Amino acid sequence: WHHFRYFLAHHAAVAMVVREVVLVCLCCTCVCLASNSTALEQGKEDATNAKLANASLALREGNSSTAIELYEELGKAGVPEALEELARLYEVGKSGVLPRDGRLAATLYEKAHKKGGKCSGFYFGTILLHGLYGVHQDTGKGIQAILDSANRGCYEAQIAVGYRTAKGVKVEKNCNTALHYYHLAASQARKHFEEPGHNPNPQQTRIMDPKEASIGQRGEDDEMIQYVRYRAEKGDVTHQITMANWYFHGDRGLPRDHSQALRFYEMAAESGNLEGEYGAGVMHLRGIGTDKNLTRASEVIQ
Repeated sequence: WHHFRYFLAHHAAVAMVVREVVLVCLCCTCVCLASNSTALEQGKEDATNAKLANASLALREGNSSTAIELYEELGKAGVPEALEELARLYEVGKSGVLPRDGRLAATLYEKAHKKGGKCSGFYFGTILLHGLYGVHQDTGKGIQAILDSANRGCYEAQIAVGYRTAKGVKVEKNCNTALHYYHLAASQARKHFEEPGHNPNPQQTRIMDPKEASIGQRGEDDEMIQYVRYRAEKGDVTHQITMANWYFHGDRGLPRDHSQALRFYEMAAESGNLEGEYGAGVMHLRGIGTDKNLTRASEVIQ
């Protein structure tokens, strides 16, 4: 070692070369470690996305048990998309496979939101705002969750924040803020529907339709109606029945509209829901909201 130091001290050029070689080796080692780490993370992400795709496919093909198993596995790993899907399934329930449990759905939405889920805060926030499923009502926490989702790019949450700040519903009225979030939602919708394969004239998802609420019953009820309608249009049988009943009786500030009630009863009936089958069957049988049609009535009730 002493000879080596003496050699380096008297041969500065050699010392510089040795130093550069050492630095290059260290840099190469760091690059290799970083590359391996990146490749590992990419591999995990690819595997997660593959499982999410398989779960979604299984659900579309009617294999609910397989889908639930995959979502539960990913949910335990903290994957927000899986937690949100599990929440949605528990909110709706799957006959013979998964019991309907609104409180558990709320818990899963909250977990997904804390993990960075895009729209889970919108659903969790709506549940908190209205105290659904026996969950303690918390307006402040609910609004914050919806705002978080809006800032994460959730279309429905952006519309909700836009509406609330435009009308001053439980928040400070601010037209500039409303315009900002409405613009974000519109830009996102335009970008989505300009992609190949999308319908250029989509059915809009709205938080509030003034024509469907009488004076004195707007605001909170309107948002609740739009939430339930959104879930119903997405295939939630429970909310389809709720919308049907509201339209049939004219509840929640909605006008009595038997044709709309029939539409939602029939949507539920198509999923094999007994209340939907009975409601649609009776309406066809008696000619409520449609012409009398005994054949159709018997088909639906069967």
